[in-house]
Amino acid sequence: MIFVQEFLLAGDPTEVETTFDALRDGVRACEGQIPAGEEGPGKAEPTTIPDVGEDRFGQVTTVEEAGGGAYWLLHTSWVRQGPVLMNLQVVDIVMGEGVQPAFTTEDQNAFLTTAVDNLP
Repeated sequence: MIFVQEFLLAGDPTEVETTFDALRDGVRACEGQIPAGEEGPGKAEPTTIPDVGEDRFGQVTTVEEAGGGAYWLLHTSWVRQGPVLMNLQVVDIVMGEGVQPAFTTEDQNAFLTTAVDNLP
């Protein structure tokens, strides 16, 4: 599954940058181990994304499904281009022994580059 969202921020460019920095800091504060609950366990960690936009950061979250047998990979990228914030999520659900994720790092980078190239 691939999701792209764009948010147009109205305001002083410095405020837009400050908002993006706060978003990044908040996401980074949630990184680390995810304890088992209804789903899990899992972990969230930073990931490298292509050099696109004016500001950017990425995170990958891995969560086991309850009962085992499958896990989710949620690759999330945030990009700021001027007053536009864009979020791209590539979700890979991996089920079954020996099954590999459907999306490669190259695929994810291509999705992100294409999405940023189409920003207004």
